[in-house]
Amino acid sequence: MKNQNYALSIIPFVVWLIYAIAPLAANDHDWPTFRGADRTAVAPDTGLLKSWPETGPQLVWEAKGAGRGYAGVAIADGKLYTLGDGSSSENDKDEYLIAFDQASGKRLWSSKTGPAWNVGKDTWQGSRSTPTVDGDRVYVISPQGKLICVDTKGAEQWRVDLKEKFGGKKAEMWGYSESVLIDGDNLICTPGGSRNTMVALNKVTGEKVWSTSRKGDRGAGHASVVISEIGKNRVYVQTTGSGAMGVRASDGKLLWTYDIDKTTAVIPTPIVRDDLVFMSVGYKRGGALLRQVADGDRVSVEEVYPLKPSLGNKHGGVVLVGDYLYGDTDDKGTPFCADLMTGEIKWKSRGSGRKSASIAAADGHLYIRYSNGVMTLVKANPESFQEVGSFKVPGSGGNPSWAHPVILDGRLYLREGDLILCYSLTGEGGETTVASPTTTSAQVVAPKDGEMLTNGDFANGKANWEVDKGDGETATVEMVKDGPEGKSAIQIKVVQVPDEPWQLQMYQAGLSFEKDQSYVFSFWVKSNSSGTIKVNCMQNHEPWEHATEEEIYLSTEWKKKEFVFSGPWDDKNARITLTDLGTDDDRIYWFAKCSLMLQATKKTLRGND
Repeated sequence: MKNQNYALSIIPFVVWLIYAIAPLAANDHDWPTFRGADRTAVAPDTGLLKSWPETGPQLVWEAKGAGRGYAGVAIADGKLYTLGDGSSSENDKDEYLIAFDQASGKRLWSSKTGPAWNVGKDTWQGSRSTPTVDGDRVYVISPQGKLICVDTKGAEQWRVDLKEKFGGKKAEMWGYSESVLIDGDNLICTPGGSRNTMVALNKVTGEKVWSTSRKGDRGAGHASVVISEIGKNRVYVQTTGSGAMGVRASDGKLLWTYDIDKTTAVIPTPIVRDDLVFMSVGYKRGGALLRQVADGDRVSVEEVYPLKPSLGNKHGGVVLVGDYLYGDTDDKGTPFCADLMTGEIKWKSRGSGRKSASIAAADGHLYIRYSNGVMTLVKANPESFQEVGSFKVPGSGGNPSWAHPVILDGRLYLREGDLILCYSLTGEGGETTVASPTTTSAQVVAPKDGEMLTNGDFANGKANWEVDKGDGETATVEMVKDGPEGKSAIQIKVVQVPDEPWQLQMYQAGLSFEKDQSYVFSFWVKSNSSGTIKVNCMQNHEPWEHATEEEIYLSTEWKKKEFVFSGPWDDKNARITLTDLGTDDDRIYWFAKCSLMLQATKKTLRGND
């Protein structure tokens, strides 16, 4: 009887324990929401590369179809999810929740969430909420405040309008960015405003469980809720436009607030360690450390140190590694290291990138991604700033690279607008996989003096070249060694003719041209049968104006093709394209020794023998 009573007595404790660890019980091989399962942005991976080669880590795969936006990626049960509008895989400009295969980057499905977010400047527009995955459900909030639940096969289950149902509002003009928290049976999110500042919903039905009212709340910020355990209280910690707050998980009671003066926006997600809460606000406000104090079922908060301007972070986030904080100084592209308990700055330094920087950490290193497209590896060392690797992310250079990096199972995942890129952080990547529909560019290889193309000789395979395949698996792409004079070449084999010949093309973008300057483009080509393709130089953005387009005759023998053209505009994001490759089934093309250089002569066309 004694043992039986003991067993019965521990049941409530076991139930509580299961409930307490539920949000952290994600598969070790998952990153199911913004900043990971525990919302720290610190991955548990070990055995990762301690430095990178000049060209960066090995690209494992690259996929198109993520659409426009800054949402990060969530990964669970072998699938990767993100949110974007105007996806290259869709026929409209609306916003979609999109799923990819984690191993290959193959696009699996999409589910429309609503119209695109087109408010404000061009760089302010687009999707921003990273999805949250829980079992067979995926949850996401659109910029307009629509909370949507979709199953992992893409079928919508329910949706709730946070503005309409709860009177929610943002603290500024930018759209909703929060990634919802799933805690046991409840979904926790922040509509914002004084009526229903935070709400708990049944995650299966979307019905309200409880709500929290914060008097005078200015509206939702951009952070996501984190969990702390204080005494017997489970506390949800969040920031809004009015500052930080703590909410009791069991019933939604507002336990404490830490109010701040009105500012432009409150964006970074708080950091919780035991009873401590670190919050940061950009726009010259600063970072503060708070201590939660339990008194029975009540919790209050004390200030360890107030907002220190040197600890302010605008939107790249802050990570805690050991006893030290690491993040960007406001949005200046100047990372800092600070002592958590004192706020003392240990170092502040510039790296290879510029402008604002987002951050994650793993295996004693910081993964710092600058908004100009440069990705860096830095030692997490409070003694000094030591950058041990950097590379330029393919496809960057247009809108800011604001999506946060994700590290999982020895892989680095980056969302760059419409692209998702997966890199090996262990040195074991194998051949780069081109998902469908996708592009194929990889490591940045510095061109030779005077040469404008990167990896024009294909010595690094498909790196820095992108291949559009239209809608479907229309071609295979691989590097071969039987080019002219035994040089490397790219082989493109048509396996299915696309709807239009131009939908199968290979190009290199990000090229700079000056108006009225002359350039010469040359390459070697052959095919398994005679025919024609087209070559053009064009803008890599709207209005897609052409500088030139030439028809090239093909032979079954290697032939050098060369033409000279003049740029009609000053443009820093143009491209050279080999197009109209999708003409015949079983057609095979080989390309080698591509070169683009300045040329003083007038436009001529040669080599069509």
